Amino acid sequence: MTVPPLNPLGIELTALVTLVLVAGAVALDLYLELTNRVPLGGRISRWARRYPLFMAGLALVFGMMVGHFFFSLPVP
Repeated sequence: MTVPPLNPLGIELTALVTLVLVAGAVALDLYLELTNRVPLGGRISRWARRYPLFMAGLALVFGMMVGHFFFSLPVP
């Protein structure tokens, strides 16, 4: 089985998008804390309690994506 070469541009763009999303979440959480509003974690927690089946579905999809990424790697 041949493994196609990795695309460095795709890896860099994925890393950049991930970094921007994490930095944005940190900035939003800091802003919410400084303005004495409910922080991002509290908002997500309330939303997950309000819609438990939707949250379970998101967790299932996320788990399937992570499993797909790990099981598609070649075995040494």
